[in-house]
Amino acid sequence: MCLELCDAKSGNPRYLMHIVDSPKKSNNLKFAVFIVPHGRENEWMFGTAEGRAKLAENAGSSRLLVVHLYRDQTYESLKAIQDELSSKVMEIAPSKLPPNSKIPFLSVGEDLGSRRELKRGHSQWSGEFVVEDIHPPGTSKLRRLIFLANQNVIQSEAKLVTVREKKKKKGNIKETVTIDHSYLSCEHHLAMVGGLGLVMYPAELLLIGLGGGPLATYIHRYFPQATLTAVDLDPAMVEVAREWFEFSPDSRLKAEVADGRDYISSTAKEGKKYSAIMFDVDSKDSSVGMSCPPRAFVERSFLDVVASCLTTGGVLILNLVCRDEALKKSILQDVRAVFSSVLCQQIPDEVNCILFCSMSSSEFDKKWEKGLQDVNNSLKKLQNSKSNVIDLAEFKTNVKML
Repeated sequence: MCLELCDAKSGNPRYLMHIVDSPKKSNNLKFAVFIVPHGRENEWMFGTAEGRAKLAENAGSSRLLVVHLYRDQTYESLKAIQDELSSKVMEIAPSKLPPNSKIPFLSVGEDLGSRRELKRGHSQWSGEFVVEDIHPPGTSKLRRLIFLANQNVIQSEAKLVTVREKKKKKGNIKETVTIDHSYLSCEHHLAMVGGLGLVMYPAELLLIGLGGGPLATYIHRYFPQATLTAVDLDPAMVEVAREWFEFSPDSRLKAEVADGRDYISSTAKEGKKYSAIMFDVDSKDSSVGMSCPPRAFVERSFLDVVASCLTTGGVLILNLVCRDEALKKSILQDVRAVFSSVLCQQIPDEVNCILFCSMSSSEFDKKWEKGLQDVNNSLKKLQNSKSNVIDLAEFKTNVKML
C-alpha cells in the first residue's frame, strides 16, 4: 500500500510513501524510514514492489516506509526531511511500537542528490512531460525525459559530461555541459545494437520510435556505413530530441513525423527495402498487458508487410515488453509464422526481450553470435575502449532460438 503526503499550503503531493511489511523474528528493527534520493526512484530496488520487499529484508525492518520525493517540490537536506516527517510517520507505525520510540531514517549516504527541470511541455500523444537533469548520489549526471502520466518509466536517458576549455586570450576556463553519446542507459538498446551485426553494409536502417533520440544518435555515430531513418508519431519528441539530447539529422540520419505503421505500409507500396527495421515504440494503451510495442505492430497481417520491406537477409529487431504470458505466447507464434528464424534475447532483471527475426533459415544463431562479436570489436575500436562494450557472455547466455 502507498500513501501521498501533501503540502499543507499548496495541497500538492510532497511525499509518496510505500509501506512494506516484512515481519520476521530475526529483524533488528520494528519500524524504519528509507528516503530515496533524487533520480533513483525508478531503480528496481526502490521503484518496484519486489525491490522494496528486498530493501526491507536488507534493512532488517518489520515495517519499512520507503519515501519518494516529488520532482516539483524543494527539499533542503535529509535532516530537514527527517524533521518534517518524524511526527507524521508515527501515525502509520506498527501498533505495538512504544509512542516515544526513536525511528531510524535511512538512505543512500548523506546526499539527497539534485534534480533540475529544464523543460516542461505537453504532447498530444503522451500528455505532460519533463526534461530534467539529475545527479543521483555517487553517479554521473544524467538527463532524462519523463512522461508524467507514467513517471516510473524513463523514456530516454543520456549521460552528461563537462568539457573544460581554456580560452587563449584571457586564460579563463570555460566549462560546457554536453552529452556523452558513447553511453546507452538501457541494456535492451545495447542488445538491439548488437543485432545490427546481422546486417550487410552499407545499409539502410529504419527505427520506429525516437523518444529523446539516444539510440538513433548512437547508431548514427558508431555505424558509419549505415543510413538511418527514425520515425516518431509525436512532433514534440522530435523537438525534444533536437533541443535537449543533441539529436542532429544530416545526410545519414533523418527524422520523420508519422505513424510507424502507416510509414511502413507506404514503404511497402513503394517497394522500398531496408536491411534492418527496428521497433522501439511504446504503447499508450494501458488496458493491454503489453507496453511495447503497440499491439497493432505485431499483428500477423502487419508482420507480413514488415517482412516485405526487408532486403534479402534483412532483419526485424523488436523490443517486446509483455507481462501477459498468454498474449506473449500468441505474439511469438505469429512472429514465428511469418519469419523463418527468430532469436529471443531476454534482458536480465527486465521484462524486455529482444526478438531478432529473419526470413533466412541458414544458421541464424551462429550468424547472430559472429555479428555480435563483430559489433563489439567495432565499438571497442571506435570508443577507444580496452574492455568489451557488450557483455558477450551474458548476451549469449540469455538468448535462445524459438
